Amino acid sequence: MRQRLIYLLTAAVLLCFGCQGSNEYPLDASSLNYPNNKKSRTDKVFIYEREIPDPYRWLENLTQDEVLDWAKAQNELSFRYLSLLKDRGRISEGMKRYLASETVLKASRDGKWYLIERSEGQSGRQFIYLYADGASKPSVIIEPQALENSQNVAFGVSCISPDGRMLAFTVRNITSGQERIYIRDLETGRYVDRPFACAPNTSLSWGPFGGFYYNKAMVTAKGISVPFALYYHKAGTSPASDIVVHADEYTPDMQPSAFRTADNRFLVVTETNGDFTRMFYKPLTEEDGKPMTRLLELIGFSASIVDNYADRFLVLTNFDAPNGRVVIVNPAEPEPGNWITFIPEGKEIRDRVYSIAGKFYSKCKSDGDLVVFAYDSLGRKNYEFRMPGFGTLDGPSGRPTYKDVLFTYRSFMQPSTVYKLFPDQNRFEPFLLAPAGPDSSNYVVERVFAPARDGVRIPISLYYKKGLKKNGENPLMIYSNGCLGKALRSTFAAHRLPFVDAGGIFAVVHIRGGSEYGDPWHSAATGLQKKVSSQDLLACVDYLVLNKYTREGHIAAGTDEGGMTVLMTAVNERPELFKVVVGKNGIYDLLNFERYNNATVWRKEFGSVTDFEEFENLLKLSPLHNIREDRTYPALYLECDLTYRFVSAVHSCKFAATLQDKIGKKTPVLIRINQEATGNNKLQETYEWTDRWAFIMYHLDMKPNRYNL
Repeated sequence: MRQRLIYLLTAAVLLCFGCQGSNEYPLDASSLNYPNNKKSRTDKVFIYEREIPDPYRWLENLTQDEVLDWAKAQNELSFRYLSLLKDRGRISEGMKRYLASETVLKASRDGKWYLIERSEGQSGRQFIYLYADGASKPSVIIEPQALENSQNVAFGVSCISPDGRMLAFTVRNITSGQERIYIRDLETGRYVDRPFACAPNTSLSWGPFGGFYYNKAMVTAKGISVPFALYYHKAGTSPASDIVVHADEYTPDMQPSAFRTADNRFLVVTETNGDFTRMFYKPLTEEDGKPMTRLLELIGFSASIVDNYADRFLVLTNFDAPNGRVVIVNPAEPEPGNWITFIPEGKEIRDRVYSIAGKFYSKCKSDGDLVVFAYDSLGRKNYEFRMPGFGTLDGPSGRPTYKDVLFTYRSFMQPSTVYKLFPDQNRFEPFLLAPAGPDSSNYVVERVFAPARDGVRIPISLYYKKGLKKNGENPLMIYSNGCLGKALRSTFAAHRLPFVDAGGIFAVVHIRGGSEYGDPWHSAATGLQKKVSSQDLLACVDYLVLNKYTREGHIAAGTDEGGMTVLMTAVNERPELFKVVVGKNGIYDLLNFERYNNATVWRKEFGSVTDFEEFENLLKLSPLHNIREDRTYPALYLECDLTYRFVSAVHSCKFAATLQDKIGKKTPVLIRINQEATGNNKLQETYEWTDRWAFIMYHLDMKPNRYNL
């Protein structure tokens, strides 16, 4: 209740000040009265006999009254400061101009149905549209928010039964991460049974006997908890009677997914945890709970099933082929030495391969973007298609029996557009046009490469107004990540336009730690090598300064979650390089993160204090423990969500308090603490970006008369 009260009070403060802003600027950091950051002189962390002060440990208890009071006071200060920033209203209008009435999120073909997932512009309400083959209008429309009677939910994954009659799909609660499965009869429009729980981010795959495969938690007879066991559910039966298809009690963090071969002969189950991959198979019959046969196990490599080739299997893997190849695996002799290469490794990174209409379509990563190659039934390349300019291409995926499939394309200048691909003709055409975006003739999209310290080329995607002069005086916004193999794509985002229209350069840096060049690009910046990500980031900034896109003191930067660890590591090393930093739900305390949310995931990325060498590395990298009081820091605007399950708000609270104590009288340090995640509310997201851009543009001294409004 107290958390809800904080949210309502701070929202009221924002509404009182409005979006119009003020022309008066009593915003000098030395005059800011920060809330009482009660500093403990006794709280410490003892690791390997080393005593490390932890003076804001009291902020870890997010439900205590004193912490909630502190959060309320921080919000009041932040909203007061933001209300004094001029042109907030014009920034908001700049985003709303291109906030499309509906945006395509996903598009695919499943049997005789075309499935389109769309989001309504400002409200963020989602809709699932199903078009029957040949129909120009949707036959079925589903709204997940209406099903759950909540705005704070999102559509997850879906699959349609082979006969085209049943649709199974998941709806995820954004705050808690909990998911439920719905089954809808597409002929009658009725829902089969009640929705039932499944594992977060479950896989979903329909079998040929009226049921489907999904993940949920179970406890084995030995008392071992398996959070992602693979189950089989038959529509019209109780979930309590669902059969366990596969559960690995020895490595319970593995998440298996099921694949039905196109000829309905085999069920293939693949499980992976990032460190190794296992693949199992068995004849596809009505589920009887019998064990599966292991096909392969790869330690340190990935594999995914493409389809079967009679009694053999086509598998995409990076084993002995870092860029990926497709091999034929004989289950009688499954060892790698017996594999036959079907599609050889190329210079591009093979991301996925699909068997469609007698061809094999391989989606590849090329210099941070995507290209699709088509191969014939003998594995010979016979076609490739690229979209205009740098962008993101999702799909095409399908089955060998399909005569056409869908894919989506979006870029800096083009909102998501759905295309239909005709494999037999090697051509594609628009299926669902996107709302009008900005006039591309007014902008420049550029791709450059910065040399890292070890000589590796780091791609940078740049987006700015035509006619901009490279004189070293331009404001620049860096967007980065470099964590968990997250690949940053060149995609349309209305919230970037106010900054670009005001004369700024928006730069996406594809640093290592992401997956723009496959798994090696990610693994090159994990664990003891995590600093590679921040060094790549600094190398990109140096390149842009050297080539007169901008200069020191004209640079803003921002990201979220683990990306903020990378960014603030770079800021701590060279704080004077940046003028302003914004970040949301960041990870800042690397010595204590294992006591907070999602420790298993982040431990794989950063290492663990339980290992001495990794502890020494974490201590050197931890943003919280490496703030340099003797240097000039950028203005900082941090945000966090108290109920965000993936990253604890403790990180942001402790980091903000520490920064306010050490540098807060030299430069402003603000924190906005939300009661819950933003969810799908695009209007709320617009307000948040309005505040971020107002903060950034004020500190970069960007003039309002440069707006193209």
